[in-house]
Amino acid sequence: MFRQGDVVLTPLKAVPAGAVPVDPVNGRLILAYGEVTGHHHSFKFHDMIRMFREDGVGGGLIIQHMGARIPACDEACKAVYDAKRAYDQSPSPEAWAEVEMKTAGAVALGAQALEHQEHWAIPIAPGSIMRGSVQREYHPEAIRNVAD
Repeated sequence: MFRQGDVVLTPLKAVPAGAVPVDPVNGRLILAYGEVTGHHHSFKFHDMIRMFREDGVGGGLIIQHMGARIPACDEACKAVYDAKRAYDQSPSPEAWAEVEMKTAGAVALGAQALEHQEHWAIPIAPGSIMRGSVQREYHPEAIRNVAD
């Protein structure tokens, strides 16, 4: 499971039956819009990345990287997640640069990046299928989406 602000990506084994393709908007496949800033969690439109709506109208979104699995890219993506955890535990300019460098390396090996204007990119390895969800939080008045 991977998190970018208020969005969570959870690995899946396959695209659910009946999922409907989502068209790009201004050259981007948009997973979620920010509630306040107008920013968005999105992928650059590319032949190797597909997005689907699970129910065809507004349910869960599924991301599929169409490429064949590349073990070196899987390892590069894992190195990004490890570097991000290290930064979270001990922030420094060097740790920040390490995350950025490893992300660029994963993308160079074929990963596609989930991008956001205020968060680090999350590389998605070839062959991956993920469900994208907006996190929810409990509040005494109601269960609500986490604000980004």
